[in-house]
Amino acid sequence: MNLKILSEFRELFGEGVRSADAPTRRASWFLILCGLGILITCGLGVRYSLQQRSIRKQEQALVEAGKLQAQKLKEEQDLKKKSITLSLGQFSLELHEKKGRSAARGMNNLAEIEVVVRCDRQETCELLNDHILQARDQVTHIFTPMEREELLSIQGKQALRKSLTEHLNRWIVNDLPDIKEGKILELYFAQMVIN
Repeated sequence: MNLKILSEFRELFGEGVRSADAPTRRASWFLILCGLGILITCGLGVRYSLQQRSIRKQEQALVEAGKLQAQKLKEEQDLKKKSITLSLGQFSLELHEKKGRSAARGMNNLAEIEVVVRCDRQETCELLNDHILQARDQVTHIFTPMEREELLSIQGKQALRKSLTEHLNRWIVNDLPDIKEGKILELYFAQMVIN
C-alpha cells in the first residue's frame, strides 16, 4: 500500500514537473522545494533540540560537580578551622560600676566568659593544649576588673580581644620552649554571661 502511494505521488509530481504548462511546473517545483525545506527544517530542529539537551546535561553535570567540589572545599575548611581552634575554658571577670554609680541590688558584678582561640596551625594549638594551665594563667593576668559598660560595648570587647591576643602571642614566642613561629590569629568569646 505504501508503494502504491509513493508511485502515485511520484506520478503526480513527475507529471507536474514535466508538464507543458509553465505555471503547473513552477507550482510543482515550489511544492517540492517547500517539502524539502520542511524536511530540512524538521531535521535541523531535531538536531538542535538534541544538541541543546546534551548541552543542558553537560551544564547540569558541571554545576553538580561544582557544587560537590564547593561542598568538599567547605567541609575541608570547616575541618581545618575546627582542628586549629582551642577552647581555653571559662573565666570569671570582675566588673565595676562607673565612679559615682552604685551597683544595683542582687547583681554579682561578674562576667563569665569562655575564651576560644584560632591558631595559625595545628602544632600551635597542640602546644597550647599541652600548656593549657599556663595559657589560662596568661589570660587571667589580662582579665583585670573593668567597667560593666565597657564590657557591654563593641569597642570594649574588641579592645579586650586585641589585648588578650597580643599578650598570648608574646607569651607563645617568648616563653614557650618548643615554638618560635606559632601565633594566635583570632580570639573569640564563645560565651559571655554578665551578672
